Amino acid sequence: RREMDIASGKCQRVVPLPKLSTADRIGASSLEPEPSDPIQRAGRRLLSKSAVPIQAIARRFLAQQEAVDRMWALIEIQSFFRRWRAEAYLLACSLASVNIQRIVRGFLIRLQLKRETSAAITVQRIVRGHMAQAWAFDTVYRVIIMQSLARRFLVQVEFSNQKYSAILIQAAYRGCGGRRSFLQERSAAVSIQAGWRGFQGYTDYIFSLVDILLTQRIARRWLAIQETNRRRCQNSAIKIQSLWRTCLSRMHLYQDLANIIRSQSVARRYLSRAIVYQHKITKFEEDKASTKIQSAWRGFWAFSHFVIIQFEIT
Repeated sequence: RREMDIASGKCQRVVPLPKLSTADRIGASSLEPEPSDPIQRAGRRLLSKSAVPIQAIARRFLAQQEAVDRMWALIEIQSFFRRWRAEAYLLACSLASVNIQRIVRGFLIRLQLKRETSAAITVQRIVRGHMAQAWAFDTVYRVIIMQSLARRFLVQVEFSNQKYSAILIQAAYRGCGGRRSFLQERSAAVSIQAGWRGFQGYTDYIFSLVDILLTQRIARRWLAIQETNRRRCQNSAIKIQSLWRTCLSRMHLYQDLANIIRSQSVARRYLSRAIVYQHKITKFEEDKASTKIQSAWRGFWAFSHFVIIQFEIT
């Protein structure tokens, strides 16, 4: 405040004069001539005596002003030093609080990231298992539908062949009545053998297909577990590997299904040709042969449904 008053011109700075020594004061007073008149000497003495209190008051005022200036200087120095210490302490506290916040926030973020990673892995595992199970059920359903369509076509072809064979048998029966018993026995034996061989081949095919599906499921489960454990260490290649393996498994499955369907079509074509050829040669009786074929077919159909239902349950 005093410095502001001095700068604005309200007051002036007190500059102390240099103090004179006693010798200088004595010398200065000795230079003046001593008056000869006693009255003047007495007046001079009185003036000197009255000047001493004035000088004391003036010197005291000057000393007080100098003390006030020194006090304000000390106060300003103390204020600046205390401000510097407070700012240094505040800066140190700010840095310490920033470091503590950084450490705590990093720990919380790492903990949250760990929780989110574990939750994402669990969700991915459940979703992939559900998708694999749904895809397996869809594939089995499509295979069953294709098999049913193929069997229906084969039954229709077999029925037309049976109808044609029945016409031929009737014509041969009317022309060849003497060899009926021998041909009936031979045709019955051939029909039984053909039905039994067809049933045995189809049951072997069903069990082989079930074993293949079980093996594929176990292998895919093991591959899924291995892939999950490996993805925990290689997070950068998860999407590429999953897409590539999915495409590769689908291509293998499509190739396997295509090979199975081709083998089924070749086997059924061969069986259908053999049955047609045997029907054309043997010329068995329509009612008895058709009854045996129907019984064998119903038993085979019931057994295949039982195997399929048991596989879906397990």
